Amino acid sequence: MVTNISGLQNATSFYDVLVYDNFITEQLFVGLFLIALVFIVFMMVKGREEFEESILVASFAGLVFSIFLKALNLINFMYVIAFIVLLAGSAMYILVVKRRS
Repeated sequence: MVTNISGLQNATSFYDVLVYDNFITEQLFVGLFLIALVFIVFMMVKGREEFEESILVASFAGLVFSIFLKALNLINFMYVIAFIVLLAGSAMYILVVKRRS
């Protein structure tokens, strides 16, 4: 795919490059970066904790990062909602499983 990078000539900071990349990819660049970051956090925590707690920690980290990226207007609000749902679902699952034990 050939793209016109003339919009990148006025970039003076890393934020301008991210905004341009998001514009070209229709806000998928930073969103996929966020998902990859959450996966990395999940894999780091999974080595020390159980699977359920790893999902809880990764979804909380994803929620914090998504709120920060939404404040910078780099992602859609749907990412924030998705991480809220993931955090609530994993917290409810842990409550139900721990209550049975």
